[in-house]
Amino acid sequence: MTIGIDANSIIYDKSGIGKYTFNLIKSILNIDTTNNYVLFFNSVKDVKKQSQLIADLTANAKAAFEIQRSFLPLNFRDYLTNFPINTKLFYPRSLDLMHFPFYSGIPVKPIIPSIATLHDVTFLKLPEIYTKKTQNIPLKKTQMALENCTKIIATSINTKKDLVGSLQADPTKIQVIDEGVADTYRLLKKPILINKLRLFQLKYKQYILAIASVEPTKNLAKLIKAYALLPHLLRQQYPLVLIGKISGKSQLQTLIYDLNLSKQIVTLGTLLEKDMPTVFSGAKLFVSVSLYEGFSSSIIEAMACGIPVVASNKAAIAEVTSQEILTANPYKEEEIVRAIQNLLESEELAATYEKKSLHQARKYSWARAGAETIRFYEKTFQTHIENNNKKYQ
Repeated sequence: MTIGIDANSIIYDKSGIGKYTFNLIKSILNIDTTNNYVLFFNSVKDVKKQSQLIADLTANAKAAFEIQRSFLPLNFRDYLTNFPINTKLFYPRSLDLMHFPFYSGIPVKPIIPSIATLHDVTFLKLPEIYTKKTQNIPLKKTQMALENCTKIIATSINTKKDLVGSLQADPTKIQVIDEGVADTYRLLKKPILINKLRLFQLKYKQYILAIASVEPTKNLAKLIKAYALLPHLLRQQYPLVLIGKISGKSQLQTLIYDLNLSKQIVTLGTLLEKDMPTVFSGAKLFVSVSLYEGFSSSIIEAMACGIPVVASNKAAIAEVTSQEILTANPYKEEEIVRAIQNLLESEELAATYEKKSLHQARKYSWARAGAETIRFYEKTFQTHIENNNKKYQ
């Protein structure tokens, strides 16, 4: 088969969908020795930067592949896909199957078998954080994917249930394929960590780690308020370290100032991917109190580094972690701080959850996700051929 993959997400999104797309494509190219792949990009900006990304993506590839760049702007392409235009306008290559790792770029009535990955339905589960316009965009695109694609990949059982329950999707059309965790996320030796952490002015096992985000779903304001409830001595010993950016004029920054936490909450900014395992591994624990997740790769990455996790008990988190974490209601600060404090004050409890984290994380790998995706490609194409043959019998 010749399989096309829309690879635009790796250029425009360095986390979330982009990270999923990069790791999945890399895994597929490193595994498959039978099929051919065409990777599509709709950007001609920052070609030098793109070239390095593509070089990293295709390093050690065993599969035959080629890169197709289009001068058609991505936004214009997405607009045109709302109309029944020949698919070759967007993907000018003879293909047997097309995979969209996101709901963007899917043509109306594609002329070849098509697969889309759908990650979550946050726009339906938390409508209060959307305006009518911002809710309608992902809703319409998700509905188009369900209607126009031959098959769907859901990244968790929870996401599949939400698609079926909320959008009446055909369950037989949806295959659950979990995301993976990169091999770089692993338990690192203490002497190595101590030296590397000095680059970030961090002390080994002397900080609490979380991901900074202004997205309401990540519920960071609630975590900051919960952290403020920790006893003063614990806050002095364990600062809250945030990976990611928070604007100096944002409500979150104002909240930190109002709670007098400016010296106890450290914002590292955006880190290079190669530095993430170091900062994860050096933490005493990781906290994520999201209101909704379709998978939550950051939690699995933390677990793969052997650190205890405190996380919310909502959506796919319980499924992905198999309850090998301390859970808390993300709406209740007292539950969040109690779970954090229990881990900080009990070395025995922390050690137990370190082991649980490592055990659970072993269930996830990009090699497994890639292999399952290749099998799904082949099964989808074979079913397409068989159905076509029946038409002419």
